[in-house]
Amino acid sequence: MKELTLPEQTIQRIGMKLYSLSNLEPRIDMHTKVSLQDYPKENLISLPPEALARFGRGSVSATAVSPDGNMIAVASRIGVWLYNAHTEDLIRLIAIEDTGLLSKVTFSPDGTKIVTGDWDGIVSLWDIATGAELATFTNTDYVTSVAFSPNGKLLSTATRDGKATLWEIDTGLKRWTISHKDLVSSVVFSPDGLLLATGSWDSTANFWDVETGKNRRCFTHQKEEVNISFDSGHVETFNHRGINCIAFSPNGQCFATGDRVADNGYTTLWDVESGVALWDFTHVKSATSITFSTDNRYMATRFSGGDTDVRCITDGTSATYQEGKWDIDKKKAPSIHPRGLYGWLVSFSPDGKHLAALNQGASLKIWDVKSGTNIKTINQDLIDAKDLTFSPDGRWVGVSRTSKKATFWKEQEQHIDFPHEDIISTAVSPDIQFVATGGRKKKVYLWDRVTQKLLNTLSGHTGPIIHLAFSSDSKHLVSTGGREFEIQRLENGVEIMITQDDCHIDQTARVWNLKTGFEIVTLNHSSSVKHVAFSPKNTYLATTNGQEVYLWDTKMWQKKVTFETVEVESFVFSPDDSLLAVGGSWQEQKIQIWNVKTAQLVVEFSGHKSDVEDLAFSPDGTLLASGGFDGVIYLWDMRPYINS
Repeated sequence: MKELTLPEQTIQRIGMKLYSLSNLEPRIDMHTKVSLQDYPKENLISLPPEALARFGRGSVSATAVSPDGNMIAVASRIGVWLYNAHTEDLIRLIAIEDTGLLSKVTFSPDGTKIVTGDWDGIVSLWDIATGAELATFTNTDYVTSVAFSPNGKLLSTATRDGKATLWEIDTGLKRWTISHKDLVSSVVFSPDGLLLATGSWDSTANFWDVETGKNRRCFTHQKEEVNISFDSGHVETFNHRGINCIAFSPNGQCFATGDRVADNGYTTLWDVESGVALWDFTHVKSATSITFSTDNRYMATRFSGGDTDVRCITDGTSATYQEGKWDIDKKKAPSIHPRGLYGWLVSFSPDGKHLAALNQGASLKIWDVKSGTNIKTINQDLIDAKDLTFSPDGRWVGVSRTSKKATFWKEQEQHIDFPHEDIISTAVSPDIQFVATGGRKKKVYLWDRVTQKLLNTLSGHTGPIIHLAFSSDSKHLVSTGGREFEIQRLENGVEIMITQDDCHIDQTARVWNLKTGFEIVTLNHSSSVKHVAFSPKNTYLATTNGQEVYLWDTKMWQKKVTFETVEVESFVFSPDDSLLAVGGSWQEQKIQIWNVKTAQLVVEFSGHKSDVEDLAFSPDGTLLASGGFDGVIYLWDMRPYINS
């Protein structure tokens, strides 16, 4: 595990939802053929080589509205989708060929070009009419903000490593670079183009001379440093505050700064000429953007969650939002674009006619495979989803979760509470009769879904339980251990996880007989096991340490084959146990198809921009669905490789 900051409520109690799909009227047809001629255009444009179709348009990272208000640009993780702002009709997809996930997008002042920034520090200039890439500007880290100068000749970029750079667009030359002590959250030019303003999480905002790069003024917000101490003695220091957004008034006389803190943060209006604070106000949510009315009379501050606060510029008193007096600032992406930090979980219905997909944190969608039509959408906050399972009759989809309650959807909702709160891993049995949970207590808990009772507690692991998987007949369960870690919770709800290099690592996968509760075998590895799966016929068990995939014979529990693959994020067996599909992690986000008997690589697919988070074969093995962290699902034709 890497040292990182986790979202709030990362480790919670297990949950499950069961969604009714009875109106789909499933009929068994194990040879559904895919005809793409009737698929919507957006499912077929700019596809990777050998991909049949795309579902989803990628998670939204940023949006922008053209200067004339007629076009919306949506930066997704696969490219920029351009829409008619009034009808939401698709105009163009500017697909990104490289692997960088987009983080920012903005229009040029004349509305003929857009500029994009990505996670890898690459900033690109695009012609809207042709979709051609005109120029590239390379930065040193994740791009957090981009801005054109008013005359469209200069470009400013900001990055996570605290730098802001000014570029000459025509020559591609770097004019200058300045540094903050923390992430630069925003860059914006003054209306006359003579100053560049930067806002940073180091709690300062600065004016820089566009010609020379010299600092002309500094505005300071209050800092609030927090020290987090762990049991191991390690200490981390964080600035709890910081400037999240900045803006100039249209006449250039005022400058505003908004706090990123979510509790008792504040937004301040400054006089540009003197640098004096005119007024400020406090708020309980993080400020995400600031907009001035075109007549320079009002200022609107938007917050996380969508709330808006409007103030009179003269004295800071509250005012009523008045339509028609504002620059174009409604930057809402079409609803088809999910806003999620995670990718798709995928599962085919037993008859192969439908594909269920769960975008964690957004919605559960059901697509008709033959037509590409989205026939059902269930909007739920499922950011804690771990697994997606179709019931054997195809009428229900079960979603296992790490939330406080388990909810089973059938004719009515049924809520279940589980007593332990340290859940890391969870799995639902293929027959949707059992739920298994595991966590930091190093135990596996087996629950009966119908009676809501604990059936068994399985002990033996020496580390936290990081992955669980049932056999296809629901008779066996495999669990894997991992590296021990510490958790500390900040006052704002954010949880910090940290691991030490010398901490204990459970390097085993353990197979359990669910009827008796006895451990059948312990499979030792050279490092922690990151993923496991039984083959559909229960002939094999696949395990991986992330670098290699091991195939175990389930009769003698002997290691049969070792596949040296891409960095493993996911894998799945074909229905007849003959093929193993492996999905890679960034920067090896390929899909490899291996012949199980010969241990030979059959074919390799490329197209996802980041981790291939989930894979699923259709019941007849002719299709492979891949769900990516880039927010899209691809369908791949497996018919040429079934008998390879």
